[in-house]
Amino acid sequence: EEIMSRDDDDDEEEDEEEVATTMAYAAPEVMLGGNVGLPCDVFSFGVVMWELFTREKPWDGIHPIKVSYMVSKEGQRLEIPETLPELVAKGLISDCWQADSSARPTFSDLLERIDSAIQIADLRVTDSSIAGGTPSANRRPAAA
Repeated sequence: EEIMSRDDDDDEEEDEEEVATTMAYAAPEVMLGGNVGLPCDVFSFGVVMWELFTREKPWDGIHPIKVSYMVSKEGQRLEIPETLPELVAKGLISDCWQADSSARPTFSDLLERIDSAIQIADLRVTDSSIAGGTPSANRRPAAA
């Protein structure tokens, strides 16, 4: 008869936490035991972007089995706040979360779109800095 030590109980809790974390990022097809590939990683990348923009844990407080059902069977996705920038956050995240994995962007597409968004943001900062708006890292304070 095997006796479980206190350490074994801790390992079980860590395993459950790891599964919970993994389910929060998993694509629907992964949860359903389907094909696993780069489109699954793109879906997960969308969750990471959501996490970065919202500074929240995905599906926080919801049991991993329920998350799996909600995402894979009901087609639910994390709520994208209205306050996030349309171009980067809403467009990129929602595209990564397409139910049809073949409709998701590739990482090359994502890189191009992110690079474009950064360039647009840089132009806006530069333009507003020239007009006396938002300070730029390149702008020196006026002499007193």
